[in-house]
Amino acid sequence: GVEVLLTVNAGTGTPEVAAAWVQYVTGDATTPIGRLRARNGRAAPYRVRHWNVGNELWGHWQAGYTDPAGYAERYAAFSRAMRAADPAIVLVANAHGGHSESPPEAWNDALLRRNGRDVEVLDLHTYVGVPAEPGLSAADRGFMLDAVPLTYEAWIAGLARDVRTRGLPGVRAIVGEYNGHVATGDTAVDRAADLVASAAYLHAFMRLGDFVVGANATEYSPFDPRALAFGRMHPRFALFRTWAEHAGAAPLPATVETPVAQQPRRVGRDVLPVFNLPLVDAVALADSAAGTVAVSLLNRD
Repeated sequence: GVEVLLTVNAGTGTPEVAAAWVQYVTGDATTPIGRLRARNGRAAPYRVRHWNVGNELWGHWQAGYTDPAGYAERYAAFSRAMRAADPAIVLVANAHGGHSESPPEAWNDALLRRNGRDVEVLDLHTYVGVPAEPGLSAADRGFMLDAVPLTYEAWIAGLARDVRTRGLPGVRAIVGEYNGHVATGDTAVDRAADLVASAAYLHAFMRLGDFVVGANATEYSPFDPRALAFGRMHPRFALFRTWAEHAGAAPLPATVETPVAQQPRRVGRDVLPVFNLPLVDAVALADSAAGTVAVSLLNRD
């Protein structure tokens, strides 16, 4: 029942090879490269709608990485070629997420200005960490990690407003990779902070559900091979399983009266000051088919 997303090599690859790959996967057996797939033993096309045009090509660790104008042109060339092979596919563009190693605005601006309505889905990646600093306790650092999803939610909401201001109401986003990390030396604090941060990201993405249409927590979900024997479930698994039971439900406006906290410090690259941070975070989901409402309450304190 899963849907596959494939990523083409837009770093050192070419639009022609990407288009051939699309035709190999989705073309029927009468097309030149669909015929090759049929000869290789698969007569029927695969059902693959979503195609990512490269991966993190703003990053120096990627082969063929480029600058904002370079990717904007590259996306245009790959889009033309791939859509010619199959007009029904959905393309996912490398966007630049908040809390990244370089400011994201120039990258996203060039992509949207050059390609406009040809952009369907923006792929945002973000990895955050809370470094050790003098005067910060383990609990302080755990709380800082749990505050990051709120600033990230505000950043994505700003991106959504920018997209609408440009007259591009059809553009949506996925958070294709996200994760947070804190290592305080206190395993209980680290584990609690990880779970609260994961839940806070889920709350944020549900509230942004008219713009954010998918999210994928990477590296530690559901397996944690770095910390546990392979095959043992990370505690996040229970969190994701709980919310998976409510897939398809629609967010309701939720207001909660809560104590607040102040986090006035900037720590490292990712921890930004947050004021009047709600200690209790609420999300409500309505399931019209079942006639039920689910409420999630998250305690950051």
